[in-house]
Amino acid sequence: MEVKDIKQKKTKCQSPSFDEVLSQAESLLNEKRPVDILADMMMENYRLQQQIDDLKEQIMKPKNLLTLKEAADFLGFSQSYTYKMVHEGMLPCFKPFGKVIYFERAELEAVLRTNRMATVDEITSRANGYLMSHPM
Repeated sequence: MEVKDIKQKKTKCQSPSFDEVLSQAESLLNEKRPVDILADMMMENYRLQQQIDDLKEQIMKPKNLLTLKEAADFLGFSQSYTYKMVHEGMLPCFKPFGKVIYFERAELEAVLRTNRMATVDEITSRANGYLMSHPM
């Protein structure tokens, strides 16, 4: 056997160095175990559930004061048309700081309830009442 062959065998049989073992141990520690992955998923699920609960609470408890965008969405109008109605005095609003416009939900509902169109039955009933009280 030659010296060269002995060196190759020695290299192949050597145990890993301390640095190599340390490096392998660190890489194993950096890898997530299934239980850690599950714990992370559970925490993420809990966080998402909290966000869902917060959103449900916001939906179930409507705001009384609305911004221009929220009021436009509530009324079913564009923002520009809503602002035009404010400018023309058709919509009541608040301007506490002189720039930003706020609307009270109840007042917007009252505006939506104006100019109610009577049904045919209501008109007929009124006409009959008028004819009964004013005979010809």
